[in-house]
Amino acid sequence: MSAWYVCSALGFYPLDICNNFELIKPIFSEAKIKNGTNIIEMKQATNGLATFNNTIFKSETREDYTNNFLANPVIETSTQVMTDSLLIKMHCLNKAARIFYTIDKANPKMYVKPFYINKKCSIQFYSALDTLHSADQEAFFYKLPNDIFIETKSVYNKQYSGGSKSALIDGLHGTTNWRKGKWQGFQGQDFETIITLDKPKKVNKINATFLQDQRSWIFYPSTVTYQTSLDGKTWKELPIIELTVPRQDEKNEIISLTRTLNAEIKYLKVVAKNYGKLPTWHPGAGGDAFIFIDEIEVE
Repeated sequence: MSAWYVCSALGFYPLDICNNFELIKPIFSEAKIKNGTNIIEMKQATNGLATFNNTIFKSETREDYTNNFLANPVIETSTQVMTDSLLIKMHCLNKAARIFYTIDKANPKMYVKPFYINKKCSIQFYSALDTLHSADQEAFFYKLPNDIFIETKSVYNKQYSGGSKSALIDGLHGTTNWRKGKWQGFQGQDFETIITLDKPKKVNKINATFLQDQRSWIFYPSTVTYQTSLDGKTWKELPIIELTVPRQDEKNEIISLTRTLNAEIKYLKVVAKNYGKLPTWHPGAGGDAFIFIDEIEVE
């Protein structure tokens, strides 16, 4: 982003990664740009915009750009995860463009007005105007199950809520790019949560997903334990999972910890032991490590 700021400060705003830009008002009255052995001079014109002594800086490039480009449409919603139904609104920066969409790749329609969805689905959509066609877009939406509930004993960092208190059972899986906000992060504490089913059910397997990015103080837990119960009072502990993975590895990675069960349960307790203080080899030595956990699945 700093490169875009420098360009804008010099009076040309990049519109894309190619050579398309718009001349704007610079923050300097004049400047010189060294390009190899060439010196490009910028001066602020009487109209306030930047001018350059080089033919590559022509404002008409913007006209060529916009004449052959149609903005992608966007979907506007309050959330990606619904409890009952969700209102879908679509719009495009070019008001003259039409928007076409399908739900789960079936029954193509032209968007006319907002509509509701009430189940897990994907929406494919694009905008069109005359001979122009935007890039194809796809959005995914999920519905919280009404037969499973979660109560997390630990307190997540407010910056890493995963989107909601139900983020660990919402069907959304985080990626290695944890900055997208799909993970719950717990610093300086163990993780503990209890999942309750609406009634006793046979469960074949359980799974929890964790992330490690030690450069950002995020470490896999030391151990993970699953405990099951029928009454919420008497618990049966499954074999403890000990994580002996490399800790100095700078790779950003994800691990899924699965246990086969094949038993009837109503309650599931998940306990993850925090790594603890950052080790001496770490730049943040002595600081509190994070646990990042995403989806807990009961199948």
